[in-house]
Amino acid sequence: MIMKKIFTMMSLMAMTMAVSAQMRSVGEVTVGDCRYTINEKDNTAAVCTGLSPAGEQKIYDIEVLEEVTIDGKSYKVTQIGQKAFYETGIKTITLPNTLERINSEAFSFSNIEEISFPESLRTIDGHAFFRCLSLEEINFARNGYLEISSRAFDTCPIKRLYFPKRGGLLMPQAYIRCDIEEIAFSEDCGMAISTASFYSNKVKEIIIPEEVMLGFRAFDGLSGLTRIVLKAKKNGERKGLTSGREFHGAGSYSGGNRLVEFVSESVLPPTILEDTFSDAQYATTTLVVPQEAIEDYRTATGWSKFVNVRAIAGVDDIAADKATVVSTELYDLYGCAVAEPHFGQIVIERSVMSDGTVRTSKRLH
Repeated sequence: MIMKKIFTMMSLMAMTMAVSAQMRSVGEVTVGDCRYTINEKDNTAAVCTGLSPAGEQKIYDIEVLEEVTIDGKSYKVTQIGQKAFYETGIKTITLPNTLERINSEAFSFSNIEEISFPESLRTIDGHAFFRCLSLEEINFARNGYLEISSRAFDTCPIKRLYFPKRGGLLMPQAYIRCDIEEIAFSEDCGMAISTASFYSNKVKEIIIPEEVMLGFRAFDGLSGLTRIVLKAKKNGERKGLTSGREFHGAGSYSGGNRLVEFVSESVLPPTILEDTFSDAQYATTTLVVPQEAIEDYRTATGWSKFVNVRAIAGVDDIAADKATVVSTELYDLYGCAVAEPHFGQIVIERSVMSDGTVRTSKRLH
């Protein structure tokens, strides 16, 4: 009888150990470069951290799988977990087309240098890339909706931002305290910009396509901003701005205003409120509009408060020129020659003309 009880207890212990071992193997598993947490409820997996084959924390060059398989069952990798690469030496990472979310502090204080986001990505949580002091380039895939949470890229030395055709939302201060000098949107980009999304950056000019939506004080904190261009549709019109105070704080500093020029390409004045611009902007910034629309802007609500209004220069203002292009060179914004610009890159085009003159222009590739 005693032996029977002992045998039963031993059997129960063995069963418990087997179940525990199974739970550990399914709950967390190491495959390739990463350790993954398994969620059996929805058959998904999230990255815990990057590991070497020996199980040690991997320093750089991580590849995240699209799915992991355990005992013949596959789990789609949809998330980079909270603090997965926090304070690690990771330099580069390849993200799968199944990824949907990058959780808070996932890469904070890491050595990540460059990152490309797949179309499947839907959310980047707050502080996901906080103080990634080597991160100078980020690339967004086209299409899909993407929400970038507050302070997601706080204090990253990013120089340029390009937003392709993609809907989404930039939460307040998403790119606070970066080194951004250029922000460009594709003509069909549908991003919405919240309050001070680019606070404390170095942008001097920004071109806003018709589909980009602006929130309350969208450009607060861009004190060096001197020129804003509001693009119109192909028919020359643009939908209205109705939230008010969109441009307060844009190109302004304590006690003054640095915004030199505001260009609206719409032949019909877009609907705005009386407080869309600040008093300082109305007084000192020049409003530039199509020649045929000047009088309409002078009498339209909000626009009529601009003291200085002039026409956009057209072909009639430019002397006839028969000089042709002899050679063309492309440079990046730092003056370095560029042989083949990548998609979305802003370049300086330097053309030598047949009459010996040299012309330069800035364009989006």
